[in-house]
Amino acid sequence: MTDEAIICAVYADFKLIKTRGCVQIIFELPLAESRHALEVVGGMPDFAVERRFAIARLQNDAGKVSRPRAEAAGLKAPATGQPSTDKRMARQAALCCKDPVFWAFLREMQGQKQVFSEEAATNCVREFCTVTSRADIKPDTEAGEYWNDLRSRFLAWKLVES
Repeated sequence: MTDEAIICAVYADFKLIKTRGCVQIIFELPLAESRHALEVVGGMPDFAVERRFAIARLQNDAGKVSRPRAEAAGLKAPATGQPSTDKRMARQAALCCKDPVFWAFLREMQGQKQVFSEEAATNCVREFCTVTSRADIKPDTEAGEYWNDLRSRFLAWKLVES
């Protein structure tokens, strides 16, 4: 295997897909690396073609990068500026609020609310999660539970709509 076939990403989420009897393991990587990642995985998913991949951890149990393994793979240690778990949900919310597809979902969900901008989507998310700032959307909080509920509804809505 060459260095070009390796993607370095951060484990972000785990979802149970009951209808298919499987789970999704979700990894995140910087947007700047997305083109390379798509090349490695062979482009967007094609449900008619099954592609299999191996996943290997680059960190030891203490959370430190296993430098010899990372260096052998030609990878740098993950940046220390990665969002903490506490900031991950707020970051997800911020990204969703920039997405016009999310706006359409909010319009449908909210009924008569006019959601045609990032600002309007942000206001809807704040209202739904009962916070004054998306930064208050954190794991193990009521706002975090509300966000997970809203995000799950959005992802399900996207599947039905596509």
